[in-house]
Amino acid sequence: MPTSKKAASHQNKPDEFVKNLRKDQGYMPVGDHLEELRWRLLRSIIYIFAFSIVVVIFYSFVWDFVMGPLAPIINEAPSYNITVKVITTQLGDYFALKLKIMFLVGLILALPVILFEIWGFIIPALDKAFRKMGNGLLIGAILLFWGGVLTARYFIWPLVAKFLIYDWLPPPISLGASEQIIRPEVHLTINDYLSFFFGFHFGFGIAFELPIISMVLAAMGILRSRIYLQSWRVALVAIAVISAMLTPPDIFSMIAMMLPLTVLYCLSALLVFIVEKREN
Repeated sequence: MPTSKKAASHQNKPDEFVKNLRKDQGYMPVGDHLEELRWRLLRSIIYIFAFSIVVVIFYSFVWDFVMGPLAPIINEAPSYNITVKVITTQLGDYFALKLKIMFLVGLILALPVILFEIWGFIIPALDKAFRKMGNGLLIGAILLFWGGVLTARYFIWPLVAKFLIYDWLPPPISLGASEQIIRPEVHLTINDYLSFFFGFHFGFGIAFELPIISMVLAAMGILRSRIYLQSWRVALVAIAVISAMLTPPDIFSMIAMMLPLTVLYCLSALLVFIVEKREN
């Protein structure tokens, strides 16, 4: 009987060794993956909630950061012979808007630590050499995201907001014999403005993550540099069209938006090429 127990113990050792080796190499059962994903999602929700509380403390600064671009637009309204007003339409709008701003700004502020959770989840699928670059990639992802948000806020968004309001104004209405002309008033609901504002800035922040996303996909063998090289003409045309649609109809505003997007595309192609060389 003791002999059989000893034999069984010896038989289990290779299995435990293989199990531990696979764990060290990043292999996990599907159930463990799902459990890890659940906890990472839960922590991400906690991060968003915590940063939303921080937004309440600095709400005046956040409100000015979000609504500030409207000030010069409203000040320029008389020169276009129109009136621009910022309005709400329902009794509980300010309460709902504060909650919306808390959540959306909390989400943006929490994104760096959410990226850390995402990185921790996908890193087992990457090779050992690429894992060592993890901290640098994570810092780069955070800096690129905030670079995209701040670029959008201070350089692109004021141009886009002004373009959407003033460059699409209908012709003035003449009152006939009185020789007076009128234009419809522009009423901006805060809720619609916030939805557009946050969607635009979040999209810019994610767009600036293109180099990091490209490197990770290249390390996983999904993306190759030849795709960038073969598609550069299409990408350049797409960037030009998007820039022309989102900026006023002048060449300088268009170039101001095209330039960072083009640089991101070229940087992504270069980083994917470097990853391929390291693998070879």
